[in-house]
Amino acid sequence: MNVEERSDHVSANWPEAVTPYLQSAALLQRLFSLLQDDIKVLLRQSGLTYAEFDALAALRSQPPGAALTPTELYGAMLISSGGLTKVLKSLESQKLVARPTSEGDARKKPILLTDKGREMLSVLMPKIATRSEKLLQNGFENAEDCQRFAERLKGIVGVVEQEIAGGSN
Repeated sequence: MNVEERSDHVSANWPEAVTPYLQSAALLQRLFSLLQDDIKVLLRQSGLTYAEFDALAALRSQPPGAALTPTELYGAMLISSGGLTKVLKSLESQKLVARPTSEGDARKKPILLTDKGREMLSVLMPKIATRSEKLLQNGFENAEDCQRFAERLKGIVGVVEQEIAGGSN
């Protein structure tokens, strides 16, 4: 069922669920799902899961040589702490991240992106960017229109993050 059919189906059978806010949230979720599924194909070709890529990307967004603790990395991702342990073990075994030895709690043991991990991302990101552009470009008049949309979304995400952090309902 495509987006038009799904929208018509909901409108006909569950009209109280058709509000501008719910429609917007549902459409954003659907777009994310479509893009994520498409990116997973590229990642599988590189031997990565989406969660592994997400972890590498979070580490790559740090200054060179900077490390994150597992707690900090967990906060930057959409994954459970148990899931993160599995992801980190996989990334370590592939030598894409390193965890220098330290005493004490493993949750505080820093995680560093290795040169191999940085190189993998330098190959993957242009492919992902090209694919994302190809998929999204027909939905916008031009690149500036897309940039305005991204800025608007960033503002909306910021407001929602503040609402959630503030405990508002």
